[in-house]
Amino acid sequence: MPSLDPLLTTTTPLGEINPGGPAGVFQCSVCGLQMKRRSYWRRHMSVHTGLKSHRCQLCPFRCARKDNLTAHMKVHEAAG
Repeated sequence: MPSLDPLLTTTTPLGEINPGGPAGVFQCSVCGLQMKRRSYWRRHMSVHTGLKSHRCQLCPFRCARKDNLTAHMKVHEAAG
């Protein structure tokens, strides 16, 4: 699985970049989106990398986020 490390190392809490700015806010270096949690930011970065590491075992569906795979699996449950 490709690493996001090159992108992760370019992000710094805005409070450290801009003294007097919001502390603990993480900004995407690609699109500028701001998030309060690093975990949200890490998840967001998959939008820019195109990495789809979660795969359905029942069909060709792939996605970047586990919660999207969980939602997708309901399609198979409904099909019975």
